[in-house]
Amino acid sequence: MNIFQTISQVTKRIEPFHSQFFANALNESFEDDQELFREFWSLIMDQRTSKLLPANLKIESEKSVESGRIDVTIYDAEAGLIVGIEVKTTEASSTKGQLLRYQRDLEAKYPETEVRMAYLTPFNESFSPDRATRSIREFQSLLCERRNTRHLSWLQIADIAWKGGGDLWKQHQSYIRDVICIERPSNKRQLDKLFDAQSVTDFWKELEIAAPSQDGGIIDFSEVVDQERLVHAFGILVDASEPDNSRSYRNKISDQLRTKYLSSEYGQIHAGLFDLTQTRWAWVAGTQRYGLRVPHDDHKSSGVSLCTVYTDKIEIPHYNEPSGS
Repeated sequence: MNIFQTISQVTKRIEPFHSQFFANALNESFEDDQELFREFWSLIMDQRTSKLLPANLKIESEKSVESGRIDVTIYDAEAGLIVGIEVKTTEASSTKGQLLRYQRDLEAKYPETEVRMAYLTPFNESFSPDRATRSIREFQSLLCERRNTRHLSWLQIADIAWKGGGDLWKQHQSYIRDVICIERPSNKRQLDKLFDAQSVTDFWKELEIAAPSQDGGIIDFSEVVDQERLVHAFGILVDASEPDNSRSYRNKISDQLRTKYLSSEYGQIHAGLFDLTQTRWAWVAGTQRYGLRVPHDDHKSSGVSLCTVYTDKIEIPHYNEPSGS
């Protein structure tokens, strides 16, 4: 059993758990063996830390600043240094301009202190940069103004062998490698920038059971071995897309089109997909074929399509990033 897997089963907002856990782990390590903290500090400072660490450091989580809360801060009063660490567990949660706002907020709050920001995301320039386009762009926007900014991958954290963390640290290392930074072929990465890591992982696992021959693009219904699990796979993404508001969405297909699909050879699959729209934030739309759509912060006017559905097949679309994101 992995406690982080358990957490993901009861909430899709796993990011706060990982940032809080990491803050606690850094604090515990600093006050005890310093093994984890020393390795992490060397990554932040971009150099091996062979000398003694500062005697007094203040490690805090959820540091309030004018524009929000910084996930983790490390304050070295003696050196006059504060490091802000912004934690992301998915590429989808990378927010434009956030790093620069936090940098400026800390500088305003601590005017006599050197401020450094670190970005901790699943991937970076050294680890699968093709899966980190949003976070790299966000990092570069701050790097242009502050050269001491650092962009770290969770894989670098998972590589730290912290004996003092025991089984819990090992569970976190496994969760990073198996979920947050899971290896996925390029043809199955199209959902990574839209949903949380656990939901995308669960989606592909369920889809592989439902249609073992699928390659991440088009799935012929004739090759589906378990129709219920095919529908359930898309239900996982619907659940993961629940918005913060209470808005309800209406289907945008004609009764004639709906009847056409329900009476087709694979009507049971279509019926299952239509049933997913009983969730208030999911809907279908189309005139000849239809798409199963859900809301998304990056596509406020139209939402995103989870799939395009034909009478005899389903296609998982590849998304281009929204302009200006």
